[in-house]
Order: sequence, then structure tokens, then C-alpha cells
Amino acid sequence: MTQSINKHLRLEKYFIPFFNKKTIMKQSDKKRTTPFKSSIAFCLLLLQLLSGFRAGEIINEKTTMQLDSSLEVNASKANPTLSTSTLQSAQSETESQEQGECVNGGNEDNNSKKREVELREDELKRLVGRLFVIGAPGKYADDLPEIYITALQAGELGGFIAYNYNVENKEQITALNKFLSENSPLGSSFMRFVDLEGGRINRLKDFISLASPKELGRKIKEKKLNQTQLKKLYSKVGKQVAACGFTMNLGPVVDLHDENCPVIGGLERSYSSDPSVVVECAQAFIEGFGQHGITTCLKHFPGHGSSRGDTHEDFVDVTKTFKNKELEPYKKLFKKGVKTAVMPAHVVNKKLDQEGLPATFSKKIIANLLRKKLNFQGLIVSDAMDMGAIANNYDPVDVACNSLKVGVNVLIYSANPAANKKQGIIHDQEGEISLIEKAISVRDAIVSRILEGDQELLQAVQNSNEILRNMSNENCSLKL
Repeated sequence: MTQSINKHLRLEKYFIPFFNKKTIMKQSDKKRTTPFKSSIAFCLLLLQLLSGFRAGEIINEKTTMQLDSSLEVNASKANPTLSTSTLQSAQSETESQEQGECVNGGNEDNNSKKREVELREDELKRLVGRLFVIGAPGKYADDLPEIYITALQAGELGGFIAYNYNVENKEQITALNKFLSENSPLGSSFMRFVDLEGGRINRLKDFISLASPKELGRKIKEKKLNQTQLKKLYSKVGKQVAACGFTMNLGPVVDLHDENCPVIGGLERSYSSDPSVVVECAQAFIEGFGQHGITTCLKHFPGHGSSRGDTHEDFVDVTKTFKNKELEPYKKLFKKGVKTAVMPAHVVNKKLDQEGLPATFSKKIIANLLRKKLNFQGLIVSDAMDMGAIANNYDPVDVACNSLKVGVNVLIYSANPAANKKQGIIHDQEGEISLIEKAISVRDAIVSRILEGDQELLQAVQNSNEILRNMSNENCSLKL
């Protein structure tokens, strides 16, 4: 095509005289004054143009076939499979046409290719956005910021996470969850998360009461309560949570109890220091909530109970305090075949990853230990990515991309200023909107990296969407 255009340019000295006003035949003229030489040149030019256009048609047809063949529509329209090379091909061709490497029909082809690239970018936003669960301010639909509503209605947001300030009463939070699912193209597949561990960590405490894990674990250990009774208790609570429109409860905590841990033991969030008691209680929690279609989430892998710091605030290293028995609850529950998700901790543990990467994006901890050695193939949900341990120490885009690549499937962004205590931000709507904007900018940056050719990242995004879809199809307690 380029050679043909060059030939056209070399014939320009013959082409211009032919159309000179002195050589154009007027209606009243009976003879042409055009030199014979220019007439021959014009004929040659027409032949070159025709051959050039045909070559362009062949190239365009071939590119279109590549684009079409690379886009596989899966069972869900929200999960297309895209080829990074194809996206790059579409971009490079659009850029070439903008530089004038196409004549006559170029503008039309250029607009067509631009639309193709934009279409695939929109598809990627939905594919990546499906993995983002983002919090928002307010209790009612009218309170939601415009940027949140836009992402929701475009299908570029995968879920919502509720905090205390989102909840007024049962009717109000039920209406909010209904609005969210009805205004997302994902419908009932739009994820709605809540933290209801019991005791101090209970976002629905105004109308649902549940004892702390520490208290329930003590009763199990002292035989004052058996597993069947505990399962019934959790089932009763699960029924209420489901009625409010939530699809996942971010519990149980299976960290081993240690009174010296300010954020787990200090808040009575763990059942016991005895792994067998933790397993008994956690299984009752999973099965009880699961009876009502509520997915549960074991946390915080590989163990946060021995920490001496709070990952909400900043960097936490458990290397010196971690004990291998902290992995036992996961091993035993996986062996029992429970249906649950897993949440990694933002802690550093050099006993498991000598590089000192937080578990959230550690290949050795997530891909090698959790996925391969423990053979966990279910959903992995991050802790809030705007917590101090991550936000204060790492690039947000790099962390998100690396987390997906090592096997994390869903990224939570609380958009809750209180999640990062070190920032000292007082909770207000303006602060939350800023955090929502940051979360969406991370989503868009992931899309850009895929468009730039990061095939590994694209594959990770596709794998995560596949896990979500499979869990929904199998109806294995994840009510999407």
C-alpha cells in the first residue's frame, strides 16, 4: 500500500498540469489543449489508484477478519475474550491512517477503525470493572455520586461494599441494594458485600445481633454450644443478611487468637488459639450462611492473628511472630471441601516470601502456596486496596496488576477514608468521592496496560471472570 502511494506521489508532476485551469476543457471547447504526455500519465495514475485501492481493501478485510476471530463471546456477554495483539493492530492501523497513509477512502476507514478500538476499550472496561468492588457514601440512591452511578449503569463496576455509614435500617439498606442491582447491566450478578463477623465487626448491628467470634469459640471449646447449634445460629443471621440483598459476608476470621494482636485478638475477632476450634466454628459459619445463598470468605491468609500492627494504618511484618499452625484452619477446611472464598492479608511474611512482598500480591504466597500447594481453586478477594499498608507504600496500579497476575480475582476499594487511618481523613462525602475516582483510575490504568500489550494481565482478568461465572453457574453458595 505504501509503495503504491509513493508511486502516486512521483506522478504528481504530471497529475497537476492535467488539472490546471488552462488544460481543462470547457463545454464550449471542441478540442483539448492537454498535452498527450499528461493524458498517458493520467491513465497510468488511474491504474495505480485502482490497484492501490484493491490492495487496501485486501489489507482491511484481513485485519477485520483478525479482529473478528479474536473476539470470542462467552456464555456471558459481560465476559468477552480479547486478543491483545489484535487491539494493538487496530490501534497501529488507526494511527497510520491518521498520518495520511491512505488516500481518498482513508477518512472513512480511519473512523471505522477508531470505532473498533473504542468498542474493544469499552469491552475491556466492563471486563476489568467486573472485578472491582467499590464502596460509596450515603444511604440512599440519591446520595450516590455521579461518577459511581455512571460506572454502575455502564456495567464497569462489579460490586458494592457496605459500611456502617451506609446503613440506617433494614428497609433502607434493602432498598439501596435493590437499586444497585437493578441499575447495573449485571443485575443480580452485581456483588454486594458486607462485614458481619459478629461482636464489634457488624455493619448491620442496628437490627441484627450476633455474639463475637471469641465468645462463640469459647462456648464451643467448653461444650456449652455444639457445631449444629452454631450452624443454626449462623443460618438465622444468614437469612436476614440475604433478605437485605447482600450476596457475600466477608467472614469468618480464621486467624488464630493472640491477645497481643491489636486488630484481631484485641477486637475479639478470632475464635480461638486452637486450630481445631477455629475450624469447627468456621465450618458452621460457612454452611449456615451458605444455606441462604450467602458466600463467605476466610480471612486473612496466610495469617494475621500474630501481627503486632494494623494494616489499616501502615506496613505490617509478621515474619518474627508467624507460626506454621496458622495455616492449619485453611488446610483442614479445604480438605473438608467447604465452598468459600479466601481473603489474603496485606501483611509481609518473609518465612513464606523471602522478597518481603505483602501476601496480597505475593506470587509465592498466592500462586504457589494457596493455589498450587493447598490446591485452592475458588474465588480470592483482596482486602481493601486503599488501606494504609498498601496505599502508603506501593504504587496503586502496580499493586492491582500484580495482585491479579498472582491469582487474586476481586479487588475491594472501600473508598472509606477511615480505612487508611494514617491519612487522618475525617469521613465526609467529598473525601470518599476522591477515593472512588482513584479506584476508577486504577481500573482504567489496567485497561490501558492491556491495550499496550500486557497479555499476562489480560489472561489474569479473563481467568477471574471465568471463576466468577463458574461459581455462579455451579450455584456453589455464591449467589451472583
